[in-house]
Amino acid sequence: MKSVSLKEIKTFVLVHGTWHGGWCWSKVAAQLRDMGHLVFTPTLTGLGERRHLLTATVNMDTHITDIKELILAEELHDVVLVGHSYGGLIIAGVADQIPQRIGHLVFLDASILENGETLWGKLPQELQEITLQVVKDFGEGISIPAIPATDLGIQPGPDADWVNRRLTPHPLASQQQKYQLKNPLGNGIRKTFISCTDPILFILYETLPKVKNNPDWEFLEILTGHDAMITEPVKLAEMLMK
Repeated sequence: MKSVSLKEIKTFVLVHGTWHGGWCWSKVAAQLRDMGHLVFTPTLTGLGERRHLLTATVNMDTHITDIKELILAEELHDVVLVGHSYGGLIIAGVADQIPQRIGHLVFLDASILENGETLWGKLPQELQEITLQVVKDFGEGISIPAIPATDLGIQPGPDADWVNRRLTPHPLASQQQKYQLKNPLGNGIRKTFISCTDPILFILYETLPKVKNNPDWEFLEILTGHDAMITEPVKLAEMLMK
């Protein structure tokens, strides 16, 4: 392990996105820990190894509480809070409630909603109808089955196979819940957006213009697919450390 001074040690909380779990950060977390940093990779309720806790009522509020309570229970301060994809909504929700514990928000190819919007509403009507049928047929009416890893920008091979084995259904309620923040997005905390550009995921077409060339944001790019923590863990960890 490379040594760092106490002043240089950072605390990272890495929040996964739809269908994933804390497992998806394992390579990035190893890189950060090797540099001497403190890293937490929680799994949101109803997903990953916590899939047995999935119910019809698990929603964004549940997941925001998951991360908020982790930070409070572990007595963490000046946290670098990273949210991938759906996780971007969760970290913004946490910052809305306990800004005094957060030092930096990092949105990794993440979703951003305005108050009153839903992730569900961002899907084309035809895709909503198809998804609802899939939820009914294969998700017991309460969850959205995972899509293949290749649709997340991971090339066929060992990485895609590993991800496909671990992806779990995602609670439908979290996608249909209206988003609500009491304060402006970020709540005065420094914000960075990391865009995955090869390829750009279609659901981010509306988000990118809001953050790119916006003085309220630091905007970075990484040449890889949506699941950068799988496909480019070393480069991503280097970006986070900076």
